[in-house]
Amino acid sequence: MTGEMTYILEYRLATQKVPQSRRRQVLGLILETVFREKFLEKMFYPQEIYSKSTVRQFFDKMAQISAMHLDNTSSMNRLFDMMTMVVKHQMMSIDEPKQIIDVTVNHLEGIKEILGHHPEISPQIEFAQTTFINSFSDIETWEMALIRYALLNYFQDSHMKMGEMLRAGVQLENGRFVLLGKEIRIPLDASPPGSVKYYERGQVSKITTLVMPEKYICLRKEDIQPGKTTTTLGESIYIASEYTNEEKAEETYNRTTNRDDEMKLLTKIINRSDNTGEDFVLKLFDNEDDDKHIRGRITSKADEKDRPKSRSTSKPTRYKSLAEAIGEMDLTKPSAERPSRGEHMLKMMDESESRTRSRSGPRKKTATRDLN
Repeated sequence: MTGEMTYILEYRLATQKVPQSRRRQVLGLILETVFREKFLEKMFYPQEIYSKSTVRQFFDKMAQISAMHLDNTSSMNRLFDMMTMVVKHQMMSIDEPKQIIDVTVNHLEGIKEILGHHPEISPQIEFAQTTFINSFSDIETWEMALIRYALLNYFQDSHMKMGEMLRAGVQLENGRFVLLGKEIRIPLDASPPGSVKYYERGQVSKITTLVMPEKYICLRKEDIQPGKTTTTLGESIYIASEYTNEEKAEETYNRTTNRDDEMKLLTKIINRSDNTGEDFVLKLFDNEDDDKHIRGRITSKADEKDRPKSRSTSKPTRYKSLAEAIGEMDLTKPSAERPSRGEHMLKMMDESESRTRSRSGPRKKTATRDLN
């Protein structure tokens, strides 16, 4: 999930034309804490799986370690949902349990590619990759199957819709995945269904193949290129170049005013959506047909500290859609404080964060950049 978070943040920063050096600096502050050697060693200790609330707190801390953070709870909710659904799809789509190793390696390689060479963080990522491979390369298939079942049970109640997956035809409107298409991949060096072997005196005497309705893709070891894994799962699914005109479209809208905006907003609140079966769908993106964008703000914490908390008396902003109107409402309920099984992990995160901050010194005040 750290890899997916890195992909999303890199994608959004790139679409906002943030220079690559600045992107790497922002992501580096996050990854330096996550891939700290002592923290990783504790993460590899045998332990029970953390609760979802603890994992969510973990990523909340990650998103706020550097000079950037998402400016509202809804943005962080959407970010976490996207990370969750992509990882769930990967766990459901693998050819066989041990392919989880390849998916994880793809994530680590993707992080290294985004970050580039970093004198401090790159060795930490290499350490994480080496430790992971040494820990799981010799594990039995049935053990990896148990790990996969545990992860699938962990994600089984997550059914959030993603525009990227809906358009690719791998997700339905109810949030569930379409796993089997016209072509079905089978595990490495496995025999395709429909193959019948005849044995005579302990030797294979004949092989026949039945006609199957599906097409099975057989992957062989010789088909794998050097340095590549057996799957593309775990690589980034986001392409920043598709959305370079997003800001221009928003500027065009801002220059166009309509005195009936309030009536349109009221109509959207009252009318029932036939497509979703709900009164309204809370979305965080400029285009309500596009679920790929994360709305949020890269904001300097120093700027936030200096920001006045008094209520604004300026003229109310015209809303482009219901999503932007609802986005400013506080729809969250205060959660009861209770101890968590993952309390020690969050404590480790705090300790790691404090070391990073003390070493990097006080942050400089930076300009606010919009992620919306």
